[in-house]
Parts: sequence; structure tokens; C-alpha cells
Amino acid sequence: VVGKLVDITNQRSREQRLEENARRDILTGTYNKSGAEMIDELLQGRPHGVLIMMDIDRFKRINDTYGHVAGDAVLAQFGRMLNEIFRKGDIVARVGGDEFVVFLPGLHDPEMVRERTEDILSRIRTISIGDGSMVLTASAGIAIAPQDGVTFQEIYSIADKAMYAAKQKLYAQEGQ
Repeated sequence: VVGKLVDITNQRSREQRLEENARRDILTGTYNKSGAEMIDELLQGRPHGVLIMMDIDRFKRINDTYGHVAGDAVLAQFGRMLNEIFRKGDIVARVGGDEFVVFLPGLHDPEMVRERTEDILSRIRTISIGDGSMVLTASAGIAIAPQDGVTFQEIYSIADKAMYAAKQKLYAQEGQ
């Protein structure tokens, strides 16, 4: 009998790092659209949790006024902020240009979700843009599984509608 024993620990670790990097958005450090798949997998196992969907208000104006480099800096700061606020087991993902989702698995405490969302919306105002004359704001929508759905697409749709309702309310208050 002839055999060969090879330690592939380093190779496997390198492969796992590469897989993780492929699932991350380079600019923000959050998950990329792979976050949606991860959320769906969690929901299949246990359909309980909260999805918070956010986007930066008037992001196009930031890019048009200060340039795409400034817009990228805003996205990077916002992504870092979200990663700091949420727990390691939570999924923070950038799913579109300035659109982010956070999934809090197993959570269903509306008060805690409201507090975290208000914290985000408050802290985003501290992100500086260009000469500092523009105050950054964001809009958010929330969906709770299983009440609002049991798949990512179902809760995403509800959170998206809630976020756009919040955005419309903001614009109506500003007279736009």
C-alpha cells in the first residue's frame, strides 16, 4: 500500500478568503448582491428576522455636484458605518448604487429596530460631503419576516415600498 498525505489547510484557507472577497463590495466593505442570497438561505432555515432597506437621499445630486469620487467616498463611509453599527451575524449588503439592506436574523423587536434605524439616519448626517454645505440624509423602510413574507424578494418588496413612502414624505415636507 502506497499513500500520500498532503496538508491542504493553507490552500483551503486561501480559497475561503477568495470566496469571501468575491461576496464583498470592494468600495463599502459590505456584502454585494450575494447578501440577498445569504438572506434567502437564512430565511429558508428560520423565517424570522427584520430587513432594513436604505438609500441615500439625492445621491445623484452628490455625484453631479461634487463628482463621482465624492459619491464613492460617501458610499464607503456609509458602508463602514453600517458595518460598525450591526452585529457580526447580521447581513449588511449593498444591493444597488446607493441602496443598502441590513438583515437582522431572528430579531422581531420593533422598538430595537426603530432605534437602530433612527441611529443610522442620525449618524449619516455626520458624513461630510465636499465643502460641508450639503447635509446627507437617507430614507429607510422596514419589513419583518414572517409577517411581511418568508423570502428575500417578499420582504425586500415590502421594505422597498416603505422606504419610498418615507422618501416621498421627506420630499413633500421639503416642498419638492
